[in-house]
This record gives sequence, structure tokens and C-alpha cells, in this order.
Amino acid sequence: DESLKRQCILEIKDNEEQLEYKSDSVKNSTFHHYPVPSELQATLFDHQVEGFRWLCYLEEQGRGGLLADDMGLGKTIQVITFLLHQKAHNKLKPTLIVLPIALIENWVEEIRKFAPSLMNRLYVHKGSGRLKSSDLISQFDIILTSYDTLKMDQLLLGKIKFQSIICDEAQNIKSHSSQRSRAIRAMQGNFRLAMTGTPVENSLDELWAIMDFVQPGALGSLKEFRARYADSKNYDELLKAIQPYYLRR
Repeated sequence: DESLKRQCILEIKDNEEQLEYKSDSVKNSTFHHYPVPSELQATLFDHQVEGFRWLCYLEEQGRGGLLADDMGLGKTIQVITFLLHQKAHNKLKPTLIVLPIALIENWVEEIRKFAPSLMNRLYVHKGSGRLKSSDLISQFDIILTSYDTLKMDQLLLGKIKFQSIICDEAQNIKSHSSQRSRAIRAMQGNFRLAMTGTPVENSLDELWAIMDFVQPGALGSLKEFRARYADSKNYDELLKAIQPYYLRR
């Protein structure tokens, strides 16, 4: 029954009142040299090479990331370079990229232009003809979908253990109680990356919601976070706390 199915949502440990779920972070290792993949059809700027290496390093450490570079600095190409790196290390399949529906075509174009070798195992999960089998979806290297499709298909996509889950325009999950935010935080992924040029638009709770996707528990429960940073306006301390997961130029 469709209406019944539509009401099924994944239960998450929401970390709001107290900390229920924390992912282990920071296995120590040195910052390795990560060569830019030869399959990349572009020349990166220095800050993009640095961003790419930072992503490789975080993933190796088992840590999530918030890439908050200002608009126009090329967050997408840094991530596409990282996807090529993951493919070379057999850690790409399956990777989920979640984004506003209006950006899907743009991402496909950028992948086609800069990393054409990724195109043959790429699948756009949208529309009425979209796949209804977790097993089939998990056979692709890269799955692109929108926030709203993810929300509708959370039971289907929640069965898949993704290598990476990447959220573009991550301010879409800034409201911790929204269905979108809860659905994305319920997905299973080894590496989680949020991309946004505007990590905070109205209140610091938004940063907490994005960080609770990136690295659950890193900033404590929402209640603790408000007391420790927001209410006390303790911004230096907050920057120190997110520093291991955060890059903004």
C-alpha cells in the first residue's frame, strides 16, 4: 500500500537531547603524498590540489569532512579528483552524491568533462523509472540523487553500505529535525563529506546538523553544543573543535 509505504522512515539516533551515536574518529597516520590522478582532464590550482589531498587524508583517517570553500573556488572539481583517486584504490563503488535536483545535470557535465573514465558506471537515481532494487543500485560506482528523492527512497538506499556519501549544497540538511536531514544522517557510509559555501546562514544549530552528518558526535549532542558554543558565543573554541573536519578558503 503506497500511503503506508510513504510513511516508513528510518529511525536514527538523533543526538539531540543526549549523545546516542558517535563515530570513531582520527586513526593516526602521517599526511601522505597523494598524486593527482593521471585520468583527470584538468590542471588544478594549488588550493584545489591541497583540498584534494585533504579529502584523501580524511578518508584514510576514517574521518568525515566539511569542505566550505567560498563559491567559485572549485569544490566540485576537488571532489571529482578525489573520486578518481578512490577508483584507483578500489574504494569508489558505490558512492552516493546527494544534491539539489537542479545541480544533477551540472555534476554529470563536470564529470564528463574532467573525469570521463567515471561516466560508464554512473547512475542518476531520479524520476518514475528509477531503479527499485538496492542490489542493482549498489553495482554502480557513482549514484547521483536529489535530497527529496533520497527522502522518499530512504528505505531502499539505507540498505546500501556506501563507500562515500557526499552532500553538495549541504545547507539543505541544516535543519536537524527535517525529514531530509534525518534521512541523510541515516545512510550508511564509510566516508562522509558535506560541501557548502554557507555552513551557517541563520543559527549555529545549522552547523551542528551538518557536522552531525559529517562526524556524528564530534560536537556532542545538540543540547551540549548549544550550551558550550552557541549560548556562550564561544566561537574560537568552536572553530578549534571543528578544525579536524573543516576546510574553508
